[in-house]
Amino acid sequence: MPASGTPQLMTSGAFATDAKNSASFYVAVYYLEQNAQMASAIGVFMNYKFSVRFSDKEVGDYSSYSGIIEWNPNLALRTTGGALESPAMVLGHEIAHAVGGQIRDKLTSISDPNYTNKEERRVIVNFENPAARQFGEGVRHDHSGSWVHVDSVTEH
Repeated sequence: MPASGTPQLMTSGAFATDAKNSASFYVAVYYLEQNAQMASAIGVFMNYKFSVRFSDKEVGDYSSYSGIIEWNPNLALRTTGGALESPAMVLGHEIAHAVGGQIRDKLTSISDPNYTNKEERRVIVNFENPAARQFGEGVRHDHSGSWVHVDSVTEH
């Protein structure tokens, strides 16, 4: 079962509030919780006031101003190395940003030549890549990539 707590699940664009979106979220959470780093971030996320907005756009984003993750459960990320990261991993990346707190805010303002900023490096190196390796997904060495439509939230 996913961690306890209930984030607010919202919709944007063409998505309608339905069981499929909620199911995609909880399948992604259950998948990610099999990794220690992601499980730690999810535990914090599920116990605080955060929201997930399902979007039909090519987006994976977290706004520290609104506390909202915008996520498309049908988009995987093709890394610059050519491998795929599942939509679940995209969600995990944004959850790791969401729970970063003051360190996130500080690191966002420090640029990094490969990762845009030190916050992106922190999330990719400490959360995303360990989980991606464990699950056999693409590993990133930068903060770039392109979106690919997939049929399953765990498809990679």
